[in-house]
Amino acid sequence: DKLKAKAHVIIGNYYAAINKKEEALKEFDISISISFSFMEAYLCKAQVLMDDKKYEEAIKVLQIATTLNNRFVDGYYYMGQCYEKINLKDMAIESYRRALLYCPDYQEAADALQRLSK
Repeated sequence: DKLKAKAHVIIGNYYAAINKKEEALKEFDISISISFSFMEAYLCKAQVLMDDKKYEEAIKVLQIATTLNNRFVDGYYYMGQCYEKINLKDMAIESYRRALLYCPDYQEAADALQRLSK
């Protein structure tokens, strides 16, 4: 199942690269339905939504992912990015802190936290 889920992520990334975002989102959803614990599918889906400035939707996707895997550091980092985009600074700070809790050397999260803490 993991291989099938990965194949749909690859197809989804292809669609995203040629700007067929609806098709990409469908492929990521198929991947998630095959393997709900495959975090890459959630991350790719969130990135496509973020690219379309659908930050609230991306946050929902990342919240599901981080609920399923509370050590999904990229999920917290990108959630922080989304919160920043919608001007929820405190939520962004919390997301970056969570990323650093599980991965203290996550430089992008540390930089974002430092920038927001000024």
